[in-house]
Amino acid sequence: MTLRLHNNNARYGGGTSREDADAEFLAQVTAVGPEPFHLSGFIPAYQTLTVQITEALRGGLAAGTAVDLDVLIAPGSPHVATLASGVRALNPSMIQPGVRLHGWANYEAGRWCTFDLSTDGPQYYSGARPW
Repeated sequence: MTLRLHNNNARYGGGTSREDADAEFLAQVTAVGPEPFHLSGFIPAYQTLTVQITEALRGGLAAGTAVDLDVLIAPGSPHVATLASGVRALNPSMIQPGVRLHGWANYEAGRWCTFDLSTDGPQYYSGARPW
């Protein structure tokens, strides 16, 4: 029996790569949730990111909808930084309201959980996509 775990170690439905994700989308960040209270380890740490879907490229998200995404805060991720408080969280110089991103996510336990993000940083893109 395969369990559907929130940390993607073992799951059914969707996948663990960009090619077999439940959804692929372009979005604009509207809010960044508070940083986690603990470091990822045996219990993964997540931070909520609220986005407005601007284009649904594949899967179960529709353009024009606001979605709360759970983002795994793992060391080594390009969008994670250690803050002055010593807590790891989404890097505020890269992930902030107004930033556009390209994301891949799975729907798990009633929530969207991203496993890969690509951003343009705090700049807005115009015209062609930067990816």
